[in-house]
Amino acid sequence: MTQFERLRAVSLFTALLFLLVVGRLFYLQIWKHQDYQTMSREQLHKENEQPAKRGSITDRNGILLAATVAARTAYLDCSEIQDLPATAAHLAAVLNLQPNAVLEKIKNQKYTILLKRRLSEQEENKLRTLNIRGVYFTDDQRRVYLRRNLAAHVLGFVNADNQGGGGLEYSLDRYLQGIPGKLLFEKDVRGQELYISNRVVVEPRDGDNIQLTIDEFLQYIAHKYLAAALQETRADSGSVIIMDTRSGQILAMVSLPDYDPNQYFKYPAGNLRNNAAGFNYEPGSVFKTITVAAALELGLAAPNTTFINGNVFDHAKHQIRESHPLKDPDRPRYLKDILIESLNITSAKLALAIGKNRMHDVLRRFRLDQHVGILPGEESGLLTPLDKVDAHSEAVYGFGQAFSVTPLQMLAAVNAIANDGVYVKPSIVQKIYDNKGQVLKDFTLRPEKQRIISPQTARAIRLMLQETVQKGTAALAGISGYSIGGKTGTSQKARPRGGGYYANDYISSFCGLVPALKPRLTILVVIDNPRNRQHQGGYVAAPVFREIAREAVRYLAIPEDL
Repeated sequence: MTQFERLRAVSLFTALLFLLVVGRLFYLQIWKHQDYQTMSREQLHKENEQPAKRGSITDRNGILLAATVAARTAYLDCSEIQDLPATAAHLAAVLNLQPNAVLEKIKNQKYTILLKRRLSEQEENKLRTLNIRGVYFTDDQRRVYLRRNLAAHVLGFVNADNQGGGGLEYSLDRYLQGIPGKLLFEKDVRGQELYISNRVVVEPRDGDNIQLTIDEFLQYIAHKYLAAALQETRADSGSVIIMDTRSGQILAMVSLPDYDPNQYFKYPAGNLRNNAAGFNYEPGSVFKTITVAAALELGLAAPNTTFINGNVFDHAKHQIRESHPLKDPDRPRYLKDILIESLNITSAKLALAIGKNRMHDVLRRFRLDQHVGILPGEESGLLTPLDKVDAHSEAVYGFGQAFSVTPLQMLAAVNAIANDGVYVKPSIVQKIYDNKGQVLKDFTLRPEKQRIISPQTARAIRLMLQETVQKGTAALAGISGYSIGGKTGTSQKARPRGGGYYANDYISSFCGLVPALKPRLTILVVIDNPRNRQHQGGYVAAPVFREIAREAVRYLAIPEDL
């Protein structure tokens, strides 16, 4: 190769190399400019989420039940640790952990790790006092339930990520959680904010506040007397619901056993179930109230209609008996005696006269086939499909067997009788306010109502319920100076999957009206499996109603009517 050819080759190579460099520079600085600018910004800048303050929950009178308070979260920069065993021992003592477990967690780490979220004030103070090298704190929030177990199943709880995990905390999470803000700043190689940096702050929007229909005092007394009854009767569980008759507002809802939402994770799963809304049971004799109302509405009986009840009724290869044999089974009885004496046989005969098709219509009209829809975890009741309702089931419908409901459903159904025949959908939230105090939603303005029986039928049933307390199975529910109406219920517990009934396990209940002549409150007490000698609703549940109602009328200044 000649010198000229070598020179030309070198020149050509140099030109190609120059073009490659120019092309690469064009690619990096022009074509990929935006991408590298974004990468540079990401390496230089850091974005921290600024949590919004979760909204508060109060009772109907503004008493704070759930609130969010400032807290601190602790981190450990493992690269700063100088004495591993000593650091592990100190951290374990403060955070109530095993030293070896802490040592294993931190010994092979080179970066920052989470120690504990939402420290208690005591934990934070101890860590600061020890002044452990590498421990840092960041701002956080902690949910606090000020009344602890009170109304736990209504309120629910929040999980470790500050998201609703049960009750209204879950169903109203979209209102309560708010919108997080952002903090943008320049950082150093360790991710820490530079002393001199351009900060951009997008303020969070705090969550909305919820005002309940629950009354803190009524919730307390309902909890107090139900807890005493469960202890006395050694029952498995129980529930109490107090409803404002006209508005449908739930003034108290208690389910036991319960839990402390501040430490919900320490309780067995059964404690988290809301027995007032998530527990299906056969309502037993309380349902006779609905059976008699349906017979009146359909013209199958009148208040002065008489019956011969007897002590045994053979039907569809089954014998229906009275729980306590009548001393005078052949004496003519009136319609009201079905409730006063809690007669099974005449209830069954009325159910047969109504027929399973119309009885299913009655159940649907009283909304016993659907969720009430005010709390998560509600059950909807269990109704046997019409084509599977046999002749025996058709009869025992009359005294509340062969189907199941929740206490909340049963209370709302009986409340329609208290409310002159108008079903009013229960409610548990009064208002939702934004963080500036403006009303976003007012649920008190237009409660959902529907007439399901005539006023005449409702009033006739209330008079019968009043006599049931005056001289029938509910005598222990009476309060001096007040007309009290109500119906007891004692139902055998059904075995799962249609396996008949347990011989000695019962659900004892009582649903009452205060005052009976012009009701202001409708109250249901349900006690699951009392183990004392008396398991009937009149002995177990009615006295609980009496004590709750006695304090409620005094607290609400409901005047005597007798």
